[in-house]
Amino acid sequence: MTEAKLSALEAHIEPHFLYNTFANAQELTRTDPLRADEMLGNLITYLRSSLPQSDGAGSTFGSTLGREIERLTAYLEILKIHMGARLNISVNLPENLAGCGFPAMMVQTLVENAIKHGIEPKLSGGTILIEATQHDGWLKVKVADDSLGLRENTSGTGLGIKNIRDRQKLNFDNQATFSLAPHFHPARASRGHCSSA
Repeated sequence: MTEAKLSALEAHIEPHFLYNTFANAQELTRTDPLRADEMLGNLITYLRSSLPQSDGAGSTFGSTLGREIERLTAYLEILKIHMGARLNISVNLPENLAGCGFPAMMVQTLVENAIKHGIEPKLSGGTILIEATQHDGWLKVKVADDSLGLRENTSGTGLGIKNIRDRQKLNFDNQATFSLAPHFHPARASRGHCSSA
């Protein structure tokens, strides 16, 4: 049921992102062909990373952390072309953690929330940080932004965070934690044992 709900959410969001990207790329072909080429290149990377894997890597969770970060980086680079200097990106994924199995779209949900509720409302924009670390066999994935911080009155429905919590329980049972923290303390994605099998 959780996966069905997530699929329904993705089906609603994905067309808007694709439409906006194609519309922006079309405009850029007339005004800035080099940036249009860059945007389309990132879109190709994003779509390729979204395709089902045939090599079985990360099959337990549907994806790998490396694949998720590859798609996210392309996604953020597309947004950066649109938002310009208002969006900065910092990604830190150690090579030895790239093969860890990880649920598809889980980190992206956090990034989308950070963009929508943190970066976009702030006139000067901000930085999105995505970082993965490992300690004593535990994987920690952190998504943070340096913008407006957690606020009670937002336009969000909370569905994205609820999906993360539901999927975390489904995939990891009690072997993972998820927490949100206020401004300057990063939101943390799933923390669980790393397994590249």
